[in-house]
Amino acid sequence: MMTKQDILEEFNEEMPVTRKMLGRVPYDKPEFAPSPRSMPLGRLAYTVAGIPGWIVGIVNDDHIDLATYKMPPQPANVNELLAVFDGGVAAARSALAAMDDKTLADKWELRMKDKVLMGSTRGATLRQTINHLVHHRAQLGVYLKMNGIPHPAVYGASGDEGWG
Repeated sequence: MMTKQDILEEFNEEMPVTRKMLGRVPYDKPEFAPSPRSMPLGRLAYTVAGIPGWIVGIVNDDHIDLATYKMPPQPANVNELLAVFDGGVAAARSALAAMDDKTLADKWELRMKDKVLMGSTRGATLRQTINHLVHHRAQLGVYLKMNGIPHPAVYGASGDEGWG
């Protein structure tokens, strides 16, 4: 059975390298995208920085309604981007630590007004949210490499850090 400690451990493992990657975002290239169908760099970085804040709503409420969900203001530079991320990480850690393990089995939904976009348990949603962050962080890593920015080590050394 999944516990809040399991989620906290996974969350805490992923956040430091995510912060390191966000700190390398070239804020002078917000419109860069590897293809026309790709998310622009500025929006991708903002998404990665904002995902930890989603965890608070997943822990504290039985749903998030995208029609009314308030994202933090769009950052103007890397320092503001990191502030969004750091604030979300701190709030998520606090919410996860205060959560009761029993609530992990509770039903949780992502909605757009009355339409349910996704439904699962709170625990599964928390794990999916962490995985979602990791997915977009990996995309961000590709964007960094395409802009000549060294990719930080994630789960061991990278070609740019550690294996050199």
